[in-house]
Amino acid sequence: MKMWASRQPTALNLWARQGLRTAYHRHKTAPYRKAAKLQQKSAKANARLAYRQALSDHPELKKHAIARIWQKQKLKRQYAKAAREAGKQAKNAAVATERVSVGIVHAVKRHPVICLVLLLLLLVIFPDHIPVFHVLQYRDRRFGKSGCFYLSCR
Repeated sequence: MKMWASRQPTALNLWARQGLRTAYHRHKTAPYRKAAKLQQKSAKANARLAYRQALSDHPELKKHAIARIWQKQKLKRQYAKAAREAGKQAKNAAVATERVSVGIVHAVKRHPVICLVLLLLLLVIFPDHIPVFHVLQYRDRRFGKSGCFYLSCR
């Protein structure tokens, strides 16, 4: 014999309770839902008004759909042409860079001692602009001092 069987809610009771809870919640939130709908209507009306004002200010926006599509294709063609030109310029720049690098390699192979002397002079004259010296920097954490192993860096 089960004593608690009568206390267990039946499916009908659960559905009724859920239905009442839903009805109560919808009744309580009705004004807020109505306000949200009115705000959406207001936003749509404002957008419509702004569009009509823009049409009256700029009559060229009133063009037919075919004319708009035609102009869009024209713009696409212009963008594609600009992209092709940029690609050609990049290719030309790559070729020029390759020529310069080949020339530098050729000069270093022909005159290695002179190139080494020039490189050392550049290192002495412009130590802050050469990334090698930033690797050589150290920092003494105990005293907060920074320095360089040789030559004064930053």
